Amino acid sequence: MSSLFLRSIRLIMRLFTYGLSVALPSFCFLGLTGCAEDNEAAINEQAAKTRADTIPADKVSPPVSSQAEWAKRNAGLNPASSSNTGVMPMPKRPAPAAGKN
Repeated sequence: MSSLFLRSIRLIMRLFTYGLSVALPSFCFLGLTGCAEDNEAAINEQAAKTRADTIPADKVSPPVSSQAEWAKRNAGLNPASSSNTGVMPMPKRPAPAAGKN
């Protein structure tokens, strides 16, 4: 009798843990999806509040028409490429004078 009871308890526990292993990731996925929707809604609300006509004219820069103009506005930055990080390297230090340590 006791072995039948233990088997039934073991079966119930196994089914419970199986159900949790399926349900818990599903609830987490639904929760993350809901958070993403909330974030998107907040971003859209903020964008709706900030219209282009509410930004003062002195805070808006005119569009760049050439690479030379971009380089003038962004002194110290390299144009984007796959080979560098976009930041100019540090200048090399001069060698120490002879006889000084």
